[in-house]
Amino acid sequence: LGRCPPRPPLAQWVPLAVSHEELSVSDIDVFRDFVCVYGRLRGTQVVLSFTVKDLRRAYEAHAAKGGVGEGIRVDAKSVPFSPAFTAVQPGVNALFTTPRVELELGSLLRPQQCHAAYHMEDDKTEFLGDAAAAMGSGAADEGDFLCYRSHATSADGVGVPVTVVHSKHISYDGETPTLLQGYGAYGECMELYSQPQYAALLARGWCLAFAHVRGGGELGRAWHRQGSGMLKEKSFDDFIAAAQHLGDGETGISVLGGSADACEPKHAPLNITGPARLAGMGTSAGALLCGVAAWAAPELFAALVFRMPFLDVYTTMTCHPELPLTLHERDEWGDPAAPAAAAYMRAWDPLQNLARLREQDPAALRAAMPRVLVRGSMHDTRAPYWNALKLAALYDEAASDAPVYAPKPRWPLLLGGGAPAEASEAFARAERLLLDMHEEEGHFGPQRLQDQLFDKAVELVFLEEACAAPR
Repeated sequence: LGRCPPRPPLAQWVPLAVSHEELSVSDIDVFRDFVCVYGRLRGTQVVLSFTVKDLRRAYEAHAAKGGVGEGIRVDAKSVPFSPAFTAVQPGVNALFTTPRVELELGSLLRPQQCHAAYHMEDDKTEFLGDAAAAMGSGAADEGDFLCYRSHATSADGVGVPVTVVHSKHISYDGETPTLLQGYGAYGECMELYSQPQYAALLARGWCLAFAHVRGGGELGRAWHRQGSGMLKEKSFDDFIAAAQHLGDGETGISVLGGSADACEPKHAPLNITGPARLAGMGTSAGALLCGVAAWAAPELFAALVFRMPFLDVYTTMTCHPELPLTLHERDEWGDPAAPAAAAYMRAWDPLQNLARLREQDPAALRAAMPRVLVRGSMHDTRAPYWNALKLAALYDEAASDAPVYAPKPRWPLLLGGGAPAEASEAFARAERLLLDMHEEEGHFGPQRLQDQLFDKAVELVFLEEACAAPR
């Protein structure tokens, strides 16, 4: 942020610091009497506000010192909202003279976004429209659930934020089925909104966990840089640390070696789940987290779900420069034309390592393999179809069981008051692998609502079979 006169040269910009040096700014709304700043503070979404009068006084004090120093600093107050809201976005704030700011609040427990307004003078928040509609029809009873932020200790001692949601009535005995998700690439933040499958899993006693690993943007640009390029292994270490943290946390794993043995955990494990009850899920570049876990720490997971996965990183970056994102990807993963970057990329590349383990010790790989659901699209230009098919082929060759391919037509399988016999048999036979390819879709999967719901239903059945079925 900065303050400047109209049409200034860059040298006349004066940096503006808002209360916290660790604040990562994502958006800003400027009104006649106040300013709202949206961002993240230590990984948590915040909305900060300060008055134009306070800004003017801070600017005048800075000018009185001859404009020396690092810039203007203004104290801001936080706009209050319930911690149950895990996603906050600016609302439609079109009126410049308004005394309030409108917000869009999302929650993992509420199927609809809430429209709210914060009144600056009164320091009060009100829901807009019908109160029941604001809460969202079909919302889970928030009094029965806990939504909180915990921290896992990664292999190098860094604390990794993990958002956790589960019933208040779970037993901390390592037996709660749990779904762990992450992304950790491009500096993107995971926006935590309610989804149909989340409500279904919570109703069945599951725990939902979201690992905000390095490579993402939850803790600012430095957090992204610490998990990209020649530091990409940190993303994978963080995801594995989150899996350990949700369980008993007794093992320490560093994907490519490093200082795991020298690191003492800073945060007590949650003991919510265990290897027989934990599933990992990753989409697109986030599937790399599960891909590395499949070879580096398969014993921590009962199941892994790969959605439109980008897994064949080294080969794609080397052999397919014509793909729309390949040149852009070099900033994220490294340039394979550089020998050091190429060697580092191959060292963690999921398919390279799974192929190596299959050749070296297929029996050990087979014994440790979790169950896997792989979903891809034949017309995906971001994560081309061969990523999913290569993973399926590696599992096919490593596993003693034959792979199971989702039968066609896909849509009728889970309709009509229950799954037909062929669907149940398909899941029963999928001891290791269930492969499902979209023949007409792209990177974002089906566009029709019915097809989207079918995909979610398949994932739910797979997760229940793999992690929640009686042992």
